[in-house]
Amino acid sequence: MTWLLGICTFWLLMVIVLAQKNFNVLSTRKTFNVVPAQNFNQRTGLKTDCLGSYMRLTVDKSLAFGNQIEFDAVNGSQIEPLTPSLAAKCGFSIDPDPWGNYKVFASLLNCFAGNEDDTVFDVGMRVRVRGVKAEHDIFEVEKTCNYGQWAPREVLCARNYMEVSVNRLPEEITALRRQLKLPRAKKFDQWDNTVTEAITSRYNIWRLVFFTPKQKAMVLEDALRTGYSITTTRSRLVLRSGYDMPEIYVENVNGVPMKIIRVTTYFKKQWSVTMLDTVAACPTGGLSFTDEMITWNFPRFNPLMSSRETNLLEMFMGIDGKQIDSLQMAARGYVLTIVDDLIIMKMPIGGPDGFYKSHVVNNQYHITYDIEPMLELLWSDGGMDSTRYKVLFPIKTPFMPRPPHFVDFTDVDQRVFDVLLGPFLYDVELVNITFSTGVLTVAEANARGINMQEQRFENGSKAFRLQVPFTDSFVRTQVDLVVRVYTLRLIYGFMILPEYTPFSYTSSVDVTLQDVILPTVSGTCDEEQFHIVISFGNMGKNSIMIGMHDMTPDRRAEYGVKENDTHMSLAVPFLASDVAFELMYVSSLRARIDVLLWEPTNKWTLCDFSLACNFPMTMTDGSYNHFYVEEDYPVVKYLRSPLFFEVALLQSTDPQIELVLENCWATLKEDRNSTSRWDLIVDGCVNLADRYETVFHPVAPNSVPYPSHVKHFEIQMFTFVQNDVVLQDQIFVHCDAMLCDESDGICKRHCPSPMPLKTGKKVRRETTNVQSQRVQLSSRKILLLVGFDSES
Repeated sequence: MTWLLGICTFWLLMVIVLAQKNFNVLSTRKTFNVVPAQNFNQRTGLKTDCLGSYMRLTVDKSLAFGNQIEFDAVNGSQIEPLTPSLAAKCGFSIDPDPWGNYKVFASLLNCFAGNEDDTVFDVGMRVRVRGVKAEHDIFEVEKTCNYGQWAPREVLCARNYMEVSVNRLPEEITALRRQLKLPRAKKFDQWDNTVTEAITSRYNIWRLVFFTPKQKAMVLEDALRTGYSITTTRSRLVLRSGYDMPEIYVENVNGVPMKIIRVTTYFKKQWSVTMLDTVAACPTGGLSFTDEMITWNFPRFNPLMSSRETNLLEMFMGIDGKQIDSLQMAARGYVLTIVDDLIIMKMPIGGPDGFYKSHVVNNQYHITYDIEPMLELLWSDGGMDSTRYKVLFPIKTPFMPRPPHFVDFTDVDQRVFDVLLGPFLYDVELVNITFSTGVLTVAEANARGINMQEQRFENGSKAFRLQVPFTDSFVRTQVDLVVRVYTLRLIYGFMILPEYTPFSYTSSVDVTLQDVILPTVSGTCDEEQFHIVISFGNMGKNSIMIGMHDMTPDRRAEYGVKENDTHMSLAVPFLASDVAFELMYVSSLRARIDVLLWEPTNKWTLCDFSLACNFPMTMTDGSYNHFYVEEDYPVVKYLRSPLFFEVALLQSTDPQIELVLENCWATLKEDRNSTSRWDLIVDGCVNLADRYETVFHPVAPNSVPYPSHVKHFEIQMFTFVQNDVVLQDQIFVHCDAMLCDESDGICKRHCPSPMPLKTGKKVRRETTNVQSQRVQLSSRKILLLVGFDSES
């Protein structure tokens, strides 16, 4: 007994076995939309084709339009939803693509088909479109296919099941008819009736034996409950199985894994037992890939063949279940050939019969290519019975990384970033872009003035072009005093349809330009004010210091600041606290204003400007002619009221001697060495850390006999506080004075500018080792009066 097509009959009496006529006729039923049998229905998007031993139904995505598509099998009043298990059992294969197109393959021997004499088959289906609100559009499909060229054995390997059908008429009956040459109707009617009951009904199947490869027997009812389909037609036995049934086993055939089902079916009647062997073997592998080509290897000799003497009669290639000829193969770059013991099919990746699909792996963009080739073979075993063999073999390539290219077309002259990202497949949509300070959808970006456009290419791919002006707030700018660097940081947010799979792509582009214009300061004076004009340049508005203080809102109001996008102007009175006095004359005062522009992040000095002018001023400073006497102490002053001090060298008539104030300070207690102290004069110069600086007043040449023996200075009344609490409402002022020989010039002190220098370095006070006399002086108690002096 071989594993091919075999019929063994144990004769008890002479029994001639003939096939029963078995067919179903579609009954009349209510129809919503009936698709024409031959042509594509443009209105519904449905098309049917008879392709040998199966019918193909094509459903265009326009029918679904985002809705859910479901299919039913129909036979008269019998309507069954095609679940995955029922489809595999009954001979239906449903192949959707990601965009809603469907291909449905229905075997002509499926469980629901109407069958007339194994030559005319009526296939009925129903397409249901499920809407969002659970409403249905129903389209009924009927197709009549003629197929009478059955081989003694036909094997179909679909994507979800394998099917084998064999001719079950004993060869002896056919041979006897040929020998007798008698009309069938006249001589064999009595035998026909007998044989009909003997073998044609499926209920005459006694048992089935599966070979896994060990033998495993089942009665028919158990096999049907397990999920197998076993039916008989007028002349054929049909066995159908899914690929994951327990009785199926895997065998490696010449390097190609194949799933195999082997069954012997026993028919039993009163006078005889008939056995039919059925076997199907379907490939599950044999693929290899390069970047450009798919190669599918199929064994030249497979388990369905009796020996290596098998004669291969026909070999065809097809796509989506339909044969293509040699001219079509050559035009598309397909190759089908036999090399040694392998049948080899080659298909270029990207051909028109397949499709690309986008995927995401670890947030990286990948693609696959899908195609469903068909291999159809016809062979005979030693000149005896022939086998027609078809494989519908869906192929998906492994994930192929396709990182997009980021191309910079930035036009420096136009001062616009211009970048292109791509290519992507047509199923990729740009959802949003994350900039340095925010996220915008494509619509929001375009509404803002950013140009975001999708560009499509002839091969169906696309890219995304983005244009952003340098002046946009999303562009980050960094200045290095010589050049300006414009930086555009981007995170593209994508979505792959129809799965709505998100992924992102991060990129950045920099442009360096020598376009820095530093800010400048200019100024003039009138009789009362300094008039300052600041030009911002193109570095934006930087920090401004007037004198030793930042330009606060209060100072902006005090100095009447006016500004626009490019300039600022202000007027500073010459008696303002931020003005430094350089020289005082009887009729005028020489004052100086210092303006510093600096960049706070990098602490760059951008402009250091000073303007000195003489302002008319009539001196009265009787000044320093009236002194406090013993009875006036303690002196009582309001907060910030002026206190005038004179230090004089008495009983000396040497004009070469100069009195120099080395250090002056204030204390809480009369003890000049007490710890609570505040410096007023340090190394002969004002204390730069004092917000209310000490002011030196010149000594008028004719006011005293020896002006070099006298020093005048002024402070504002203050008090010591700790944690906003006044420690004591009194102060004492102390000084260290030094006597020097004026002719040597060694007592001269060079006080620093109150403004920070461009280098940002600290400046030392220059002193000289002087051979001199030092004296110590202290004032009497000065008390703080609660309240504010109206003159202060």
